[in-house]
Amino acid sequence: MKQKIQLTVCLLLLFLGTVMAQVRTIKGVVTDEKGLPLFGVAVLIKGTTMGTQTDIDGKYEISTRVGSMLEFSYLGYRNESVLVGKQKNLYIKLKESDYICSHPIFTVVKTPIALGIKHIKESLPYQLSQVEQIDLNRVKQTNVISRLSNKVAGLQIQIPATGIGEVRAVLRGEQSILGNNNVLYVIDGMPTYNPSDLNPDDIKSVSVLSGAGASLYGASAANGVMLINTKNGKDGYGNRIQISSSLTFNNPLFLPEFQDTYSNAIGQYTSWGNKMSTPSQHKINSFFRTGYVAQNTISYRTGNSDDHTYLSASSLRTQGVLPNSVYNRYNLFYHSVGKFLIDDLFLDITTAYTKGYERNQKADGLEFNPIVGLYLYPRGEQFAQEEAFERYDSALGYAKQYWYAGAGTTHNPTDMGAGIQNPYWIAYRNLRHNSKDRMMASVKLTYKTGDNFDISTSIKADKTQWKGEDKRFASTLPSYAGINGYYGTSNGNLKHIYADAIAQYRGHIWAFKNSFHFNLLGGVSHEQYKHLWESYSGNLLQPNQFDYSNINHTESIATNNTNDNLYQNFAAFMQGELKWNYHSLTATVRSDFPSQLIYQNNAPIISYSVGVHAFLNHLFVFVLDSTTALSSLDMIANYSQIAAPIHYKGWGKQVYLPQELQREQTQLCEVGFRTRWFNKHLLFDTTFYRSLTNNQLVITPLSTAHYTQQWTQAGKVENKGVEMKLSYLLNTYINNNEYIMNKIGLVAAYNQRSVHNYPNSLEFDNNPKWLLGLNGNISWRTLTLDALVSARLGGKVLSDTERYLDQYGVSKASGVVRDAGQGFSALNSDYLYSASNVRLQEVSLTYKLNTKRLKGLEEFNISLVGNNLLMLYNKAPFDPEIIPSAEARSGYDLFMLPSLRSYGLNVNILF
Repeated sequence: MKQKIQLTVCLLLLFLGTVMAQVRTIKGVVTDEKGLPLFGVAVLIKGTTMGTQTDIDGKYEISTRVGSMLEFSYLGYRNESVLVGKQKNLYIKLKESDYICSHPIFTVVKTPIALGIKHIKESLPYQLSQVEQIDLNRVKQTNVISRLSNKVAGLQIQIPATGIGEVRAVLRGEQSILGNNNVLYVIDGMPTYNPSDLNPDDIKSVSVLSGAGASLYGASAANGVMLINTKNGKDGYGNRIQISSSLTFNNPLFLPEFQDTYSNAIGQYTSWGNKMSTPSQHKINSFFRTGYVAQNTISYRTGNSDDHTYLSASSLRTQGVLPNSVYNRYNLFYHSVGKFLIDDLFLDITTAYTKGYERNQKADGLEFNPIVGLYLYPRGEQFAQEEAFERYDSALGYAKQYWYAGAGTTHNPTDMGAGIQNPYWIAYRNLRHNSKDRMMASVKLTYKTGDNFDISTSIKADKTQWKGEDKRFASTLPSYAGINGYYGTSNGNLKHIYADAIAQYRGHIWAFKNSFHFNLLGGVSHEQYKHLWESYSGNLLQPNQFDYSNINHTESIATNNTNDNLYQNFAAFMQGELKWNYHSLTATVRSDFPSQLIYQNNAPIISYSVGVHAFLNHLFVFVLDSTTALSSLDMIANYSQIAAPIHYKGWGKQVYLPQELQREQTQLCEVGFRTRWFNKHLLFDTTFYRSLTNNQLVITPLSTAHYTQQWTQAGKVENKGVEMKLSYLLNTYINNNEYIMNKIGLVAAYNQRSVHNYPNSLEFDNNPKWLLGLNGNISWRTLTLDALVSARLGGKVLSDTERYLDQYGVSKASGVVRDAGQGFSALNSDYLYSASNVRLQEVSLTYKLNTKRLKGLEEFNISLVGNNLLMLYNKAPFDPEIIPSAEARSGYDLFMLPSLRSYGLNVNILF
């Protein structure tokens, strides 16, 4: 622990350390041709990302070295570049360009928000958190959503124990007792499901919306929205080819603690026997392999004034830490945006194809999980003997499972209870294969008439087909397979179609000697999900011949299952925005007409929001000037109400259901402040929120002649808290020619969750009170060091694994009580643990090659990377941040795979 604390202190000092040197400070004012000051002009040091903005009086202040170039840019005006010499003051006069913007300017960048609309981020009446490509790809993982962990305030990311598949993304705490708490995923303005199939290298940025920002998506967005924006080309980009490769290795971060002192009695499989003369030789780590993840992407980008195009191909190959477990994925992606037929018509086309294959990806549970037999194996036996997991039986003509484990023989595997088998037999003779093909295609057509009006229509089709096989060889335990083995096959598909039409008008009106700018938007959408799944399985007639025709169809175990679901929704929505002197008022309303209105009236489901943004510099101009520490101050406030239908879950014959159910409603109130300090070197944003979700559906006991339980809408879930984001940027130079940048960022979120009127008490609350992420960045010459320390404070987790370890006498705790002269009865634990933890989550050291003298090579970067490297504090016997799957309950451990540490190398080349 002492070494961990020292390492943490060293890292924090490294982030905070700066090299002080004398630099030149340039001050000045930026005006238009009439001498009027311009607010929000971007002032950048050319060739870097360092810069500032002018204040309300057009004033700016920036530190740089002699010989550098300052670039002044402002939407609607021509760019101006000035060489820094000995001058201390620079007064800049910008000339208007051919294009004049008709509304107030806050910044030169517009950010995609709901429904693919682009908006100036600083004028939004709600918080929008955005993670750019450079932060997404710094330390690579197989899933783009996994890369957001502790980089967005209030967003909790929980990763499947296998490291693959859909993650669990919860914003501002769980809001539904029984329903889905995941955010809604939207790719390029259109809703989708499971973005884990995407290649992360194809993603440009990810933004997170909640409350008023998500209300335009209606019922699907009660838990928030995650906007995924994919890459395309850009003006003047030319032809570029990029190669990105990474290779990382995985091993368990930590494992449960075992006792090495007490053995099992002869012929017994539990380790409640006598004390051993020498410590146990059963080392759990020896079973795990070193896993690896190899990712490779090659992409082509081009762009001009008429067309932007991006094309990529990628492969992902992995080997899991469990024997014989693999996951492979291959992606093709194409995105093009450009003029179509005429100058005012634009066509946006996206296509993506994913092919995936996985084998033996088991995350938790007792069945077909090699972890169970590994952990519970008798401490006095030699686990190495189990590696030869089968013995050939000449009489039967095939190899049978060998499983000694204290009581087994060559011909009869031991029965350790709970359906436990030889871990190696599970890995190589209980095989589960799954393959998947997914095709996505979308087309969007936009017609623009000048700067005031545009209309667009889009359609997206997304189809996933999958096939699975379950092969259980002869001599698998009778509870899992017949004497000759077992075979199951399944296949299915999921089709998602989304279409919308949106019109938008921008204009201005004069009233009370002021110009009011407004933006009106209206549209309709239609969405459809169709899910078909079927399977057939049973015991085999002939041993180990895995084919449909070899299934014993006469046995009752043979089953044929079919599931066919259809969901549709039609929606109409509107948004209005009014701007005056940098202030804005925004209101939205949406009506949903879903198809699953079971036991509900057929009235539309209404969601709405209203929000305001105020730029307080105008109100406090006499306080906020260039001499004060506070550079700018914005305030936001909004209220939203999002309703959702009750989804049909199959109520059951002995469960009473009221004749009419109310819609589940989430009400959210949000107030926030955005502040910029010390000439915008320090950014501090804070948001206070409170949400209340009513009409929660819960089940309660009922004693009548016909019913044993009843569904009741008695639950309420309240979430309230505060989100904070702090970022500090410091630029220094050594000897006037060596550039150093230090950047420190902190995201923090506090959430208090309470459940009201819930008839049955909750077993435990897994929701954290605090989520913290501290990231640091330091650059010098061609080297850049980045690190992220994350913390989760509060909440409880439950471990059934520890209960089994105690019961079988293999846990460290069971050894401690015996050392104290006590027995099993002394192990009085409810197996609840604090979920608080602190870890070194990400580290990367990047070398950037100077390519100025290398013709044809524009960029070459190589990085040493690490993820989930060190657990600095954790009281739970497992990692509280991993889950079996996105649908599973978080905070529960039943022989879940251990959390993984990864380390490796990234290479990025741009031609």
